[in-house]
Amino acid sequence: MSTAFNLNGLAFASLTPHGGSAIVAALTGQSYSPKLGVEPFRSGGDLSPSMMRRAGAQPAIRITVPLATAWGLLASFVPIQLDSFTLYEASFTGTPALRIATGATTLALTATTGLAFAYISRIYFSGSATPLALADITILLASTDGQTDPITIGTGSVPSLAANPTLHTMGPLVDNTTAKWGVQSWSLDTGISIEPIQTDGFFYPTTYRVNAYQATATIQHNDTPALLSALGDSGKDGTGAGFILYARAYDSAAKATLTTGYSFTFTLGLANIDTVAVEGTNRAQAAIRVQSYTASGALTFPVAVATSASFPT
Repeated sequence: MSTAFNLNGLAFASLTPHGGSAIVAALTGQSYSPKLGVEPFRSGGDLSPSMMRRAGAQPAIRITVPLATAWGLLASFVPIQLDSFTLYEASFTGTPALRIATGATTLALTATTGLAFAYISRIYFSGSATPLALADITILLASTDGQTDPITIGTGSVPSLAANPTLHTMGPLVDNTTAKWGVQSWSLDTGISIEPIQTDGFFYPTTYRVNAYQATATIQHNDTPALLSALGDSGKDGTGAGFILYARAYDSAAKATLTTGYSFTFTLGLANIDTVAVEGTNRAQAAIRVQSYTASGALTFPVAVATSASFPT
């Protein structure tokens, strides 16, 4: 039997915002889905299909990067157009296999049409102690003519990075600048709904349109009485400064957390207790859900972001 395999692993992505310059990011996760539509064709009362046909495709790529890297790439929750996008998968060689150095030629998935759209779909934390703030970026791909695959698969030279990324860890949740809740974990789903536009019976979408924003935060907390007192049975509407989530900056040199970082403000939002669960002799775990809305359904994204916010005392 053969003992040689072609091995690939996590590496880098290069994004070029429309009219801008290419930005390189090291990845902590990645996935690519062609989202091929395959439909069986039956005729004449046959029990088994007599053929299979392609019935559309909506190719998408997801990359995971540290929070500050994601914001450095996109600088907003609003979806942006990319002039180009390349996903690099590192090659491995040797016995045992070791990752080839940066700069080596390796597998590359490239959106060549200039019709790629990117947005931050989720922010969350990974790890139990001093968890790391990560962000998922979704890249949707369109075709120039509806028939040409927007992705080409080939090889390319893996780019290098100038420095390690800036890291952030978890911070508190503040209710209208007064009530500060001890948070165990939180995540923010941007709730961005994007619809592919496919016309004239073509296989691939030729563009996309934004349908809706509905940002939702989920927070884990273990002081159920305090939450019931703060939110009540029917929830609490944001007033004044609303509800603010924080991601605390991490000083990698000093190995210490800082008093500044990212803030995510739901100026208008409804916070309610979603579930309360108890297992064995553990403390009760409460899940809080904060759902955003805007005055008169405004077109702006409902969560405001500050990149160097000071933490409340």
